[in-house]
Amino acid sequence: FGNDANVPRLAYAQTQESTISAIRLALDYLEIENHTEPSNSGIPQTETSTGRNIIPDWLILLVLISKASTQHLERTIDCVLEHSNKASSLHSRYLVLLRLYTMFPLRMTLGESRLRHALQEASYDYHRPWLEWRCPLDGQVSEMLCNITTSPHQRLCQSTIDIAKHHPLILIRQLSLLKKRLIEDGSGVDSENKSLIKRGRIQGRQFEGDTIARVGSREVKVS
Repeated sequence: FGNDANVPRLAYAQTQESTISAIRLALDYLEIENHTEPSNSGIPQTETSTGRNIIPDWLILLVLISKASTQHLERTIDCVLEHSNKASSLHSRYLVLLRLYTMFPLRMTLGESRLRHALQEASYDYHRPWLEWRCPLDGQVSEMLCNITTSPHQRLCQSTIDIAKHHPLILIRQLSLLKKRLIEDGSGVDSENKSLIKRGRIQGRQFEGDTIARVGSREVKVS
């Protein structure tokens, strides 16, 4: 097992055997946490597992091992999926995979169908804390969505499409921003009620008159 040049060498992750032993040790502590902090819904919602800044030691260990190299990350994923059929820790293991994907999206290969299913399930079960976690692609994606509304160049549009294809969950994290931009684009004003440059927008009227649409308790004209 090799380490990335910029990552400190870990004494417990020098060989494949020691790496697997460390991963399984961390997963054993995950099992203990599940038994000591049961949830009525069957979905663990403890602050230690889902918090943004404070995470348990066993999760820190998994993150450090996964950070060492792509090989270590793949081995961690394999070990987590290995016992993902255990009902007692199913949701917690999915949570671990979602946490790792959020931290290392570009290094995680999503070819495994079980992994994709786990990420989808975890993003649904833990959507509130998940949106607060840090992701290295958040800044890039949010900047792309902001720029595409003001200067929708072909290359920028294609980059956004590629992100949506290869990392749809990362794009979903920016739905609130996307919603805001779409509302501003449709209304012609920004969040401060200032007029926007209507670049590329075509105004027109129907011969029968404006179409009436109901938005909440109001009726608006759509032209």
